[in-house]
Amino acid sequence: MLKICVSTCHGYTIPPRHLIACNDNIVRAEDLDARLYKKKVTNGPKTLEEIDNYLEGIKMQMVSDAISSTSSKAEAARKLDIPPNRLHYFAVKYGLE
Repeated sequence: MLKICVSTCHGYTIPPRHLIACNDNIVRAEDLDARLYKKKVTNGPKTLEEIDNYLEGIKMQMVSDAISSTSSKAEAARKLDIPPNRLHYFAVKYGLE
């Protein structure tokens, strides 16, 4: 008799969306549907230089958003959880000063 079981496998809890049919309370490799565990392909950065450029863009956007959404640079620095002199460095670096 097949039953649906939610169990743990090597200390990992099987999420409800991955309910599987198994013959006992032990989840074995053959009980798993490999299609659920395929690695997703992303179109993100692939080289270290691309990663650096991507992160710089994110930092610039965060600094710009913090400065424009607050009434002072001190408040923007607190919002970003960085010292004011670090915010000043980023503002100059990204031409936001």
